[in-house]
Amino acid sequence: MRMLALVAAILCLAGCCYHAPMAPTRPVPPPKPGLTGEPSVRVRLTTKGVAFFSSNRGLTLAASTSRQSVDPNQLIQAGFEGGLVVASGGPAPLRTADTLAVAAGEGGFVRVGDRSYRGRLLVFRAADGDLAVVNVLGLEDYLRGVVPCEIGPINVRTFEAAKAQAVAARSFTMTRLGRRKGLGHDLFDSYLRDQEYRGIER
Repeated sequence: MRMLALVAAILCLAGCCYHAPMAPTRPVPPPKPGLTGEPSVRVRLTTKGVAFFSSNRGLTLAASTSRQSVDPNQLIQAGFEGGLVVASGGPAPLRTADTLAVAAGEGGFVRVGDRSYRGRLLVFRAADGDLAVVNVLGLEDYLRGVVPCEIGPINVRTFEAAKAQAVAARSFTMTRLGRRKGLGHDLFDSYLRDQEYRGIER
């Protein structure tokens, strides 16, 4: 709890200190607002061909023509079958040629493999042919999953460094929003390509 309080305080301070970054050389489309008016961030998670989802509050799976509810802690597997995205493990296999939306029940988080995430997931065939699992969440929630990964454990000794990291992470994120619109996401979850993001650190 102390860790979460420190991260929240750092992000609050970073927001107060934040100055808009200089305009990029190419125009960036304005970000879509989240439910609270803040920008939404779309992060492509690292997966390998298939993905497994669950939530202790249950899941809602939705495609263009169908929707189903999944019991708490029920494991759902998503992958490809005959060119379609298929989610199995629920009441019945759900197939779609478009995008599968995955959301946890009220107050819950979506678990992907061994990590949990705020917000919701979008699952679709990416331009590179792989299964894309994209975490869609508000900017502040995204930063809560980035700063501890980038700076390490946050405590009194690292508080000032964490504040600086929060400002840098916010600026970096804002310059990336919309730049990969054609790929269906804004950032990758790895520092090798963008920023390290692990969802909810336990």
